[in-house]
Amino acid sequence: MMPFKDRQKLLDYVKNYAAKHPDIVKKCRENFTKAGKRWADGLMRKFKMTREQYIAKSALQDHKCAICGRTQEELNVRAKRLSVDHDRQCCSGEKSCGKCWRGLLCSYCNPAIGALGDDPERLKKAAEYIESWRKLNGS
Repeated sequence: MMPFKDRQKLLDYVKNYAAKHPDIVKKCRENFTKAGKRWADGLMRKFKMTREQYIAKSALQDHKCAICGRTQEELNVRAKRLSVDHDRQCCSGEKSCGKCWRGLLCSYCNPAIGALGDDPERLKKAAEYIESWRKLNGS
């Protein structure tokens, strides 16, 4: 699913989701231990995103990476949470203004698109390169 283009629509979705699913929100809140609080503080500091917004965004994506569709558990990685992806053309570096969140990505997809400079043309060329090699080698 595409991320919200309108921040107010996302905020409205978050409020509605929390109202409709208080049990899920409560469980998620309970899971925020001391380390979780540090994570939530970092989430606000880096992305201007509350943990409730993160929970709602994750639920909107069915708790799966917006690119590959896998959960962190499926990938068997140490990081248990999906990473917040933001538009680096809007906010270069590690911090976001809070208006340019794109989605939540897994520990593989997030650095992969970052390594290619968030450049759609480079991403397409990388995909074409792999596809052409597979065709040549019958994979």
